[in-house]
Amino acid sequence: MPKKTNYYNIYNIPKEVNLFGHAIKVVFVEDLAQDNGFTGLADYNKGTIYIQPGCGKFKRTKESVQTTFCHEVLHFILKFLGFVELTDDEEFVQLLALAIHQIFF
Repeated sequence: MPKKTNYYNIYNIPKEVNLFGHAIKVVFVEDLAQDNGFTGLADYNKGTIYIQPGCGKFKRTKESVQTTFCHEVLHFILKFLGFVELTDDEEFVQLLALAIHQIFF
């Protein structure tokens, strides 16, 4: 049986974050980009962030994966704060994610 990769340790990303009293799970999905073209996805209904790691033919840097994590967390923050229109502004969310990544990683 192949050994399962611990992406949480590799990328220094938690398995769960707590925001405004909500537990948000973080799940690495090795075929996320292949299935839908995304490298990250914030699923509000399931309270889960899905992230495409750098694996197989889909190469990503550690910084890219960490920035994706920040990006998806920001989607949840904006939604919980009631800024629903900003959750759809991908350029705005990405710019904030890049800044937050510089601070915390």
